[in-house]
Amino acid sequence: MSFNEEILFYAFRYALGRMTYAVSTVSGELINNWHRISDHTKELIIDEINKAIKSDNAGAKCDVVRWKSVLLLENAVKESNQVNSPTGSEEGRRDSSYRPVETSSSGDAFQEKVE
Repeated sequence: MSFNEEILFYAFRYALGRMTYAVSTVSGELINNWHRISDHTKELIIDEINKAIKSDNAGAKCDVVRWKSVLLLENAVKESNQVNSPTGSEEGRRDSSYRPVETSSSGDAFQEKVE
């Protein structure tokens, strides 16, 4: 099956906030295809997940965990790119448009984009 970003984005919009197996399937597809998704669509996905979590509209607790795994993936990609960039200090490499939203029981920091 070929990759279709538009269909995946529609599926994401359908699944966000639902309490069904769709959340697990769609979040898994987002994670598996993150490298193929355009930056613009990634920004939309990240913003919508953060808004849904903040407004308590991201689904059940288990669904929120899945959506946060998408956010963690994006943060890991950003950190990897920053470590490999030839900029100065680590402070200068951080994207200041992101700030912590919540810390999980394992100590992982989830971030949201600051508008």
